[in-house]
Amino acid sequence: MKFYVSAKWHLKDHVSAMNEYLRSQGHESTADWTVRAYARGYGGENAQMSDELSEEEIHAILESDLFIHLSDMGGKGKYIDLGIALAGHKLQGKPDIYILGKDANESQFYFNRSVKGRIQTEDVVECLDEILKNYS
Repeated sequence: MKFYVSAKWHLKDHVSAMNEYLRSQGHESTADWTVRAYARGYGGENAQMSDELSEEEIHAILESDLFIHLSDMGGKGKYIDLGIALAGHKLQGKPDIYILGKDANESQFYFNRSVKGRIQTEDVVECLDEILKNYS
């Protein structure tokens, strides 16, 4: 199963741990944004890198079978990621979308019919086994 985990940049350590755990279970990450360059200040000298990274992210989300969105309030890009995943699910039937975190009930889009599950939790890594039951 191919997966993608979306979150705010400051949660990259949580995402990295989740990526590591999912890989240890035999699953494949479509992209790991926690290990690549960070193009803050998106225009100007970073415009080309921003374009390339955004294309990579879109492709990675649409190629995933499982999309996990960490619901910590705030951020910008993670909501764009969620929109891409929702559109992908509507148009191609994938990815399965799960919302995890303490704020898993804080957006109307978290209740969209394309969202397969919402898990309100503080320990996002621990609840991965619950999701993986659907992929064995």
